[in-house]
Amino acid sequence: MKKRFWIHLGIIFTMILSTVITFNTPIVSAKENSPKEYEIYPVPHQVTYYDGTMKLNKPIQVIYDDTIDSVTKKKVENVLKQNGYQAPRTGTKPAKDKINLLVGTKNSSGPVDTYATNNLSSEGMDFSKIDAYDLDIQNNTITILGKDSDASFYGVVTLNAILSQAKNKEVRNLTIQDYANTKIRGFIEGYYGIPWSNEDRMSLMRFGGNFKMTSYIFAPKDDPYHREKWDELYPAEKLAEIKEMAQVGNENKTRFVWTISPLGEVARIAQSGGDPMLKLKENTDKMLAKFDQLYDVGVRQFGVLGDDVGSLPTDYVVKLMNSVSDWAKAKGDVYDILYCPASYNSSWAWNPAELNAYEKGFPKNIQIFWTGSTTCAPIEQSTIDTFKNRSNGGVVRRDPLFWLNWPVNDVDMSRVFLGKGEMLQPGIKNLAGAVTNPMQEAEASKIALFALADYTWNTETFNADKSWNDSFKYIEPNATEELHTLAKHMSDAYPNGLALSESEDIKGLLDPITSKVNNGESIKDVAPEAKDQLQKIANAANGFLAKTKNKKLKTELTPFVKALRDMVLADIEFIKTDLAIESGNKADTWNHFSKATTLRKQSLNYDRPILNGTMKTKPAKKRLQPFTDNLQNKITPKVTKLLDIKKEETKASIFTNVAAYKNLQLTEEKTVTSINNAAPIKLNKGQYLGLKLSRVKDITNIEAPSAKGLILETSLNGIEWEKAGKKPADARYVRLLNKQAKPVQFTLGTLKVTSYEVEPKSVKETNYTSVENPLALFDGDYSTPAWFKNSQIAGKYITYNLGQEITLHNLKAVITKTEHDYPRHAVLEASLDGNQWTTVMTFGSQSGENVGEATDDDQIDAIFDKLEDPYRVKEVKNLNQKIKYIRLKVTRTKTGSDKWVRLQELVINDGQYYPELNDPTITTPAVNKAGNTKDNLIDGNLETKFEPIGKNAGQILYHIGEAEKKVTGITILEDPNSLSSGKISVRTTKGWRKLGTISAGYHFFQTNKLPQVLDLKIDWQKGKAPSIYEIKIDKK
Repeated sequence: MKKRFWIHLGIIFTMILSTVITFNTPIVSAKENSPKEYEIYPVPHQVTYYDGTMKLNKPIQVIYDDTIDSVTKKKVENVLKQNGYQAPRTGTKPAKDKINLLVGTKNSSGPVDTYATNNLSSEGMDFSKIDAYDLDIQNNTITILGKDSDASFYGVVTLNAILSQAKNKEVRNLTIQDYANTKIRGFIEGYYGIPWSNEDRMSLMRFGGNFKMTSYIFAPKDDPYHREKWDELYPAEKLAEIKEMAQVGNENKTRFVWTISPLGEVARIAQSGGDPMLKLKENTDKMLAKFDQLYDVGVRQFGVLGDDVGSLPTDYVVKLMNSVSDWAKAKGDVYDILYCPASYNSSWAWNPAELNAYEKGFPKNIQIFWTGSTTCAPIEQSTIDTFKNRSNGGVVRRDPLFWLNWPVNDVDMSRVFLGKGEMLQPGIKNLAGAVTNPMQEAEASKIALFALADYTWNTETFNADKSWNDSFKYIEPNATEELHTLAKHMSDAYPNGLALSESEDIKGLLDPITSKVNNGESIKDVAPEAKDQLQKIANAANGFLAKTKNKKLKTELTPFVKALRDMVLADIEFIKTDLAIESGNKADTWNHFSKATTLRKQSLNYDRPILNGTMKTKPAKKRLQPFTDNLQNKITPKVTKLLDIKKEETKASIFTNVAAYKNLQLTEEKTVTSINNAAPIKLNKGQYLGLKLSRVKDITNIEAPSAKGLILETSLNGIEWEKAGKKPADARYVRLLNKQAKPVQFTLGTLKVTSYEVEPKSVKETNYTSVENPLALFDGDYSTPAWFKNSQIAGKYITYNLGQEITLHNLKAVITKTEHDYPRHAVLEASLDGNQWTTVMTFGSQSGENVGEATDDDQIDAIFDKLEDPYRVKEVKNLNQKIKYIRLKVTRTKTGSDKWVRLQELVINDGQYYPELNDPTITTPAVNKAGNTKDNLIDGNLETKFEPIGKNAGQILYHIGEAEKKVTGITILEDPNSLSSGKISVRTTKGWRKLGTISAGYHFFQTNKLPQVLDLKIDWQKGKAPSIYEIKIDKK
């Protein structure tokens, strides 16, 4: 009694002098040369610091109660070793010449429990709470007393946090009284995407073990033994993989929880009016046999998922789950069973009768999943109350286990979500636990895991901002600040996921610029700071990529980081462009604008892997993406105006030097331009009548009257003429000329010029009610699919117009090797006239089901027989057929599961380039590339360019001469980052003359003092192919 009395006096005195730290007390720096207050995550409920420190400069002995399991003992050894201490010896009682580390459990009557009872105050400590433990450091002794061995393990985790911050092996005297607010704290692999590797899963369990998580719930979409083959035992090799993962989970007390989805069949039976109870015994036996198999390799927690199969027969489910509960109780060491109902949210899935049946029929060792007010919803008290109380028939339901669909990014795979846990409401009550459904990016998901671990341990005073800010050092120690900076701009999941904060730190800079740009105001006053802040983001991106040593994290985030970096660099260049416009500097305007558009285009061209191939990344959609789009949209017209860039829209006209004929009727169509006039025509010597076409044309025929002394001529420029032959040359001018001395009279029935024109590829017709990117089949990019979003029903078709007649030699269909929506029974047909069709390729059987189709066991490689990783292809050769149309048609209705059709590409003649415009105004021997053709040089669009394929030397010849007009200036806009040093020359009526060499992005050549200019030529050397955006010709 006397000893206890003096302990109480000591406690009173210590309470006066000590500091009590709770979650919302900031971690501050200690005085110089004194230990600091420790940063511990998850944040403990109460930390009491005392005066004085304890030096760990003596040998360490560990004393255990018999109740401490081997996993906790191993954790003790690992914690000491990784913090630089020698392996401890095991003792039975404290020794004065050693540092005593005591690890035990309350009410075990072991040496640690006895020591704690006699020497430590239990005031304020409630061991009835979840995972409660008491950690005490003083008097040469570190004592960890837990509610049970699991709780003691969590105390050891806290000790690790302290030792990792101890300088010179010296720690402060303190007491931590701690517990968890929730029972289940973890993560679930429940997303739709590329499944994690087993190494990913084990990495996350190890991480969870460092922050007191309890559960990794295994529910990957690609494991057939989870759903499709739920009633079959695992083969030996797969079972060995699960054994390894279960062992890692057990060693970190972040248990590997195996789940099964066995209710699809009985749901269908019940929904069709059958009796599912006839399957109960058979299914129960099969499922428990599966559980036994997994129990034998170390799995100690299980779950049953009934989501996404429609309404369930509750009587069946109750009996099944009672059998599971009895099985778990009989094992003795199986943790609570988890169950996901069909009614897992309070909006579209709400069915209170189902939840009431489970509350009445389920034993207490079954935890029920809940996603909240909808599928992607925050954890809030109101939605917990809804689960427990709404339409509950007077019986309050058990506390829900929250399935948090964050940061899962299958809602928008173009983004990753690295933000804070602002959807986690502090102070929540009646929560059994929470698990986060993370992203396909396992390492990047650790940011969310950290937040949830902190929250579920201490929901009472969780601080989302501080927890998030502190988390990055634990996830990326080598590029902490860089990752933190990037994460600020990659967090919002709206509109398909949670609406969250993003780019809040620069909102005050972006909004004024947007307002000023929109209103035509100067941005001089706000531009400097905005550029600085945007550059910091770019620097963070480069810094992260350079510094991180986590190769997996780097691989996951690189396409997103680069996309963000290039976008903010584009923003800087757009801002500089606007400033240059304000000063009227054309060269600077073009140089900055060109860099901006190149960076912007590049920012939208980074691929990230998805289940069916790749997808372009697009991070920062809440603020930076719309900010960038608005900048580009508002500044581009200003650039175009300053540089006076526009596409020349010209029409055909009468070309004559006889005033009486200037108003003859003219008809202009796509391929035919004509004068139709029955009146008599009289031309004196030197007089002419003809057509000036809208542009230079590839003329195939000229129909004109003939009369003695009348000559039919053509010209590119209206200045130099040649007599028209049977195969007319490219020309813009066509005329009838009287060269003889006496007049020529004739009747002009018609003067008709026919040219060869082509059109862009297009969809001619389809009976699909929904299609997505149908022309992606011909874009030359395997990563962009065309998706036909109707069921594969016989007769569905889509017809493409290729825009020109071609000879089809070879045809290849491309699809991702993991595609599920591949055509099962279809044909590709070709036609020249759109009426008569020939089958050129078949997919699948045309006379019956494919092997395994009805049971969904059919394989893509049976149809697309060649692998071009990561794609599969089907190819036909030597067709040698003239065509203009291609049709994809479903020939038989698919059996088994419903599927749409998705294809990546149709490759025609080994990818041969077919122009979508036949304009000989500019010619080049260089090989054109789709999207970067010569026609972009005069399209009036500053964001398209001519960039030939290959490194060969080459030239451009541009016919610019025009009768009755003089060329006064030539502007060439080339990529300033990739100058070609091309030689510029012009042909005048006096011959060729060199103007200069391209040495800058913006180049202007004055030509008003030269003889009449007819042609422009740009020559480049091998390896110096140009990237020219626009050529502007000034004429008077």
